[in-house]
Amino acid sequence: MNEQTQQEMREKAQEVRQKVNQKTHQVADKAKRKAGEAFDGQKSRAVGELDHLASALRQTSDNLRQQGGSSIAVDITERLASGLERVSDRIEGKQLEEIFRDIENLARRNPAVVYGTAAVIGFLAIRFFKSSGRDAASPVRRSARPTDVAGRTPMVDYAEEVSDERRS
Repeated sequence: MNEQTQQEMREKAQEVRQKVNQKTHQVADKAKRKAGEAFDGQKSRAVGELDHLASALRQTSDNLRQQGGSSIAVDITERLASGLERVSDRIEGKQLEEIFRDIENLARRNPAVVYGTAAVIGFLAIRFFKSSGRDAASPVRRSARPTDVAGRTPMVDYAEEVSDERRS
């Protein structure tokens, strides 16, 4: 091969490399944009759910206060509502990369909190799956509970009696 042919091959290889790099960046940018759009949709949904839960806790707190409930219970529900609102506000104003960075920083500063949260989420998930699986798969277990003719358990009857007594 002469030197001119080698030079042409190097130039062609460089041109192909540039095209591949350009196409790779285009595909990566498109994937990143789609992931960001999906994240924004889920983020909006999560923020809405957190706001709804905070509102429900505020209503519960107001009801407890009106009924002369425990000041400790009122304080706890107020704090939970405030905490959820703060989390909602922080999530709403951040991009995906910022949220990952915050989680990473939290994990570095307080690994016990992250492990504890993961354990609680795992425990709740197991409880959820066990309870939903048992109801669907084991009708015998459900029918083994004592019920009256209307299909209500004694605990439901007792709760209704207590509720009726408080109203009167």
